[in-house]
Parts: sequence; structure tokens; C-alpha cells
Amino acid sequence: VRWQNLPYCSPQTGGASVSLEQTLTQGGKLEQMGSTRFEIGPFYSEKGIPLVGGRSSVTSTVMVGSQYKNNAASSDDTSSNSSDNNQRWLPYTLGSVMMRQAVPFKILGKKEVTLALQHSASTSTKFLPRHECNALGLAARIRGYPARSNGVLSSSLVGTTELRVPISLPSQLSSQSPSNDGTLVLFSDYAFMERSHSNERFLKSSIGVGLRKSLMNVPVKVDFCITKDGKPGAFVGVGHDFDV
Repeated sequence: VRWQNLPYCSPQTGGASVSLEQTLTQGGKLEQMGSTRFEIGPFYSEKGIPLVGGRSSVTSTVMVGSQYKNNAASSDDTSSNSSDNNQRWLPYTLGSVMMRQAVPFKILGKKEVTLALQHSASTSTKFLPRHECNALGLAARIRGYPARSNGVLSSSLVGTTELRVPISLPSQLSSQSPSNDGTLVLFSDYAFMERSHSNERFLKSSIGVGLRKSLMNVPVKVDFCITKDGKPGAFVGVGHDFDV
């Protein structure tokens, strides 16, 4: 389902989907669940950040669902409330908002540098299914940390700031114009997270430098960083950075 032609929005401004699932838990219990997901956005603005300018966009997602457990007190249920354990229908809600900004400016009137920012916030209610909690943990990825190190989350606040500077490579290494064939990226990541079904909250952050280059029309990215714990990290991947 797509909504179109809403005022002040892009031609396709969101959608809705319905999902019916059945899972087998670690304790061997079958669970059935159904959910409806609504996505609204992105909404674009050419005004960007107040007093600075640039471009910005906002996207929001809301998921409402309920899971049904054949046995009320499953062995992997982390809830300690007996009245909750006696419920068969366990409703849940997940909401998230993502904001992106891109502010181009020139250094010494020559090279155009871009300041890019991305911030997202997600929160959920108590009975969010475990695979959705895992998805929240994977989405809160901070460069320099293993992909699954966050575990299962119930909420998160994640931010990225990048300064993208175009650089020139020797012409024999590039078939493109040597005036703008690569990008140097200075970045900072952070995430404030809460574990699922607990009050444990923790912070992760890193700073680093990266290189972006298109090789045979394939966008390649290389990042080197150091975490707040003082541990170095490196990442090599394929794909474009976020944009507005």
C-alpha cells in the first residue's frame, strides 16, 4: 500500500504492510504473531538546519502487533510478573524516527565539503518479539564494534556525523576526472541503548577516518576508527553512504 500526492511530501511518502509469523523459541515453544507496520516519509525540506541551510529528511515507522503463546509460561520468557505470564495474547508496539541532514559548504571558496548527519530513535513496549529486538540491536551498528555485540534491545538512540571532503587521486589510478574521484570521510558514531526486558543501559561511540572510491563502477568504502574503549577497528564494505 502506498500513499501519494500528500502536500509537502515526495511522490511516495509511506506505506503499510501486514505480517503473520510463526516462530519456534529456544525453549521449544511455538509462537504465532501478527503485526501491522506503518511507514510515513521521508518528508524532505530544502531549508535543512536552521541558520545553516542544506537539505533534510524525516522518516517515521510505527508497528503494532500481538503475539500468541501456546504455553503461557515458556522457558525463555524473561518476564518475572506472573500475571503477565498467564496471558496468551501479548500486545506490543515499536516506534522509530530517523532524521537526516546534509549541509554543503566550500573551503576557501574552492572544494565543496559536505557535513552529513543522521540520527534515529527507537523504542518499544514490553512484549516485542525477540527477532524484532535482535533487529533493533543490528540497526544500532557503531563502527569499530562487532555487528552482534549489542544483543537484543528494547530502545536505542543512534547518531552519526560525517565530514565528507572530495580528494584527487593520481590519474593513472582513476579513469574518472582527477579533480573529484574520491572522498575522504571524518566521522563520529554514538549509540545509547537499553537491553530488552531489563534496565541495563549502555553507551558506545567511536571516531575515525574513511575513504570512498568507485572502482569499476562499484562504490567501495574503507573505514578506520577507534572506540571509546580505546580499541582500534577497521571496516571494508560496498555501497553508498546515507544521503538526503
